[in-house]
Amino acid sequence: MSGSFECPVCRHAAATSLVTYKHVWDTCSSCRNTTRRRRSQYLLPSLVPQTTAARVLPTSVLRTLYPVEEVIQSEDRFYDYYADTAHAGAAGTKWQDQIDTVTRRLNEVGIDLAGARVLDVSGGPGFLTQHISKLARRAVVTEFSDVAVEGMRKALGVEAVKFDYNADDLAEQVEGPFDVVLVDASVNFARDLLKFARSLRSICERPALAYVTFSTPTLGCCLRWQYDEYTYNILYQPQTVTTAFASAGFRLADAHWELPYHYRSGVGWKLRMLRVPMEAAFRLRAAGRDIGVDHSLYQHSAVHIYRLD
Repeated sequence: MSGSFECPVCRHAAATSLVTYKHVWDTCSSCRNTTRRRRSQYLLPSLVPQTTAARVLPTSVLRTLYPVEEVIQSEDRFYDYYADTAHAGAAGTKWQDQIDTVTRRLNEVGIDLAGARVLDVSGGPGFLTQHISKLARRAVVTEFSDVAVEGMRKALGVEAVKFDYNADDLAEQVEGPFDVVLVDASVNFARDLLKFARSLRSICERPALAYVTFSTPTLGCCLRWQYDEYTYNILYQPQTVTTAFASAGFRLADAHWELPYHYRSGVGWKLRMLRVPMEAAFRLRAAGRDIGVDHSLYQHSAVHIYRLD
């Protein structure tokens, strides 16, 4: 790609680019972390006006293939729906699965939340924090959207605070100290991982624990989120995350992988059909030359436990 690229992690100036429907994913040739940038124009809108497409396409497909302007103009709007979700309850949803999974993992590594001060970073729609609050001395959740924060407060009665990974300093938004911090599937939104880790350190009290899960660079992850207007900013290599947290004083105490899931899993047949042609195209391209990311069609997520001794 052109010399305009500068890796936000290591400042290297060379990368390979993977162009998907709504995004371009640039993988640094040095550190191998993958950075997302939104495309300025999408394929179908350049061929068919949205007003014409709206006559034949369902709303879900229309929002998938055409720009979602309210999110482009204000990315926090992407999470406004958490306010309604919080009123609906977690039973039978993926959020109940999150509660079960995180609780099980914490138990497996001997992390006891009873009497602890717990911070759940970017934890909307707040069900996990509500569950934790029954055990913890204090439980706080942050989220990107003001609407989501207010919705969680009203529906769940949790202590909720607005926090933007890239515009805010965590320590200035949330008053500590904390004994346990949960950063579940959200640290990929942080463009400056070291800044976040150091800010987190300043509101933790020894011996604090940080539970961090994140997605690594794979073709499956890039394809899975290519139709979302807003998604992960950087797909991090595990060593990058470990180094950033170590620089802030956290020691890696445990690391393993979640079960990977296919990029087409969990979506309806109409959206799956949209994904198949892109998969075929990138499979052909990957066979011919480097596309930067791991060629796996699965999203891989690492689970790290850090200790502040």
